[in-house]
Amino acid sequence: MWCLLVLVGACWCLLVVLVGTCWHLLLHLLLHLLCMRPCCSHSVFNLVLTIFRWDAKVRMQQVKLRTKGLSLNREETVRYMVDKNVDKALRKVEKGFQQMEKESGFTMSDREKRIQHEADKLRLAYLSSLKVSAFLVSC
Repeated sequence: MWCLLVLVGACWCLLVVLVGTCWHLLLHLLLHLLCMRPCCSHSVFNLVLTIFRWDAKVRMQQVKLRTKGLSLNREETVRYMVDKNVDKALRKVEKGFQQMEKESGFTMSDREKRIQHEADKLRLAYLSSLKVSAFLVSC
């Protein structure tokens, strides 16, 4: 019984800390507590720990961007993080395809190179527009 009281107290502290920032995750946590069985307290702890880690990652990224002169809110920072990771994954996949092309002896035609170059320019323009919009919002 005391374990349940400690868990409820921890959840109340979590509610006070996270109110307004992660309300959808908090709702998910409360639904877990309502359906709680003795064996799922470990999964609730892992969920709380995951929420704290994600929040810390976002705040650290905000600080890094702020030192570079970009003052972004939470939503813009998350969008920046997602775009950065997607861009990183695309570059990794493209590098793998280029390596397979070299190993197999295939090369891109001039038309394919031009299309790829245009796609890269569009992606870079989108990322730079995010930086510009973040700069305008911070001013």
